[in-house]
Order: sequence, then C-alpha cells, then structure tokens
Amino acid sequence: MGKKKKSSPAPPPPKTYTQAEVDKMKGDWQTAADKGYDTRLAGQKTLWGAQEDARKSQYMLDQRNLYSDKLATAKTDWRTAADARYDARLGEARTGWHDIAEKNYATRLDTAKTGWKGEEEKRTASSQEAFNKKYGTLQGQYDTAQGQYEDLQGRYGQLDKDYLASENRYGVLKGRYGDLEGRYTTKGQQYDALTGRYGDLTGRYDDLSGRYAAKGQKYDELTVLK
Repeated sequence: MGKKKKSSPAPPPPKTYTQAEVDKMKGDWQTAADKGYDTRLAGQKTLWGAQEDARKSQYMLDQRNLYSDKLATAKTDWRTAADARYDARLGEARTGWHDIAEKNYATRLDTAKTGWKGEEEKRTASSQEAFNKKYGTLQGQYDTAQGQYEDLQGRYGQLDKDYLASENRYGVLKGRYGDLEGRYTTKGQQYDALTGRYGDLTGRYDDLSGRYAAKGQKYDELTVLK
C-alpha cells in the first residue's frame, strides 16, 4: 500500500480593501506622480532658461560685433568719399580760377597791344605826312596825337581797372574756398556728434544688458521658490 501524499496548505484568502483605503492609495499615487513631474519640470525649466540666456547673449554679441564692423567700415568709407570729393572740387576750382584769370588778362593785354601798335603807326604816318607838307600844322597834329595817346592811356587805365576787378573776383572765389573749408569742418563736427551718439547707444546697450541679467536672476529666484 502506497504512502499517502501530504496535501498542500490552502492559499490565503485574497486581501480586500475598503473604499477609503483605495481612495488613499490613489491619492498617494497622484501625489508621488505630481511630485516627480514637478521635480523634472523644475530641472527642465532651469535648463531651458540657461539655454535661452546663452542664445540671447550670443545673439546680442553677434549683433553688436556686426554693428561695430559695419560702423567701422562706414566711417572709413564716409571719410574717404568726403576727402575725395573735397580734393576733386578744390583742384577743379583752383585750376579754373587760375586759368580764367590768366586767359582774361592775356586776351585783354594782347588786344590792347594790337590797338596801341596800330594807333601808333597811324599817328606816326599822319605826323610825318603833315610835317612834310606843312610845318605849321605839325603842332596841331602833335596835339591830336597827344590826345590820342592820352585816350590810349585812359583805355589802358580801364584795362588795368578790369584786371583789378578780376583780382577782386579771385578774392571772392578765395572767400568761397574758405566757406567750403568751413563746411568741411562742420561735417567733421557732425561726424564727431555721430560718434558721441554711438557712445550713448553703447551705454544704453550695456544698461539694458544689466537690466536683462537682473530680470534673469529674478526669474531664477522665482523658479526656485516654485
């Protein structure tokens, strides 16, 4: 007769929970889940804030460097263009003033010389012919020639006045040249004013950067408090 097999103990009855215990466990699960989520979210916010601050700082630095490079190039181009225009205009004006004065004087002098020579030849021929014909009329002819000579002297004096007027015009042109120099100085002062404004903008930029950093610190403090 075989050995009787020993029976295994009966399993314990399943554990039952009351509704209050189930509600409490649900509340604990929710609390633990919320706490874990808040912890992860706080870490992510800190990381996002740091990444955003780095991006903004790099962007502002890139923009500032770009502005500085463009301003330096623009300053050089402005000065080079202004100097070139000024030199070109001044060279043209000087050449034009001198050439006009010389040309006008040479033209008037040549005209006067031609007139003097022709008048002198006429006077000499007339005087010689009259002397040969009648000595008594020589004095009258001489007086006439003297009057003509005085008239030529008057005409020469008028040419001399015209030349002085040309010199006065040259003085006026020199005054205009001085005015151009004054305007060039004024442009230089305006350039200095723009440089000052650039310094002011740089100061405002630094002030805004400080304020932005302070705002970022306050944001971090608020994040930690949450």
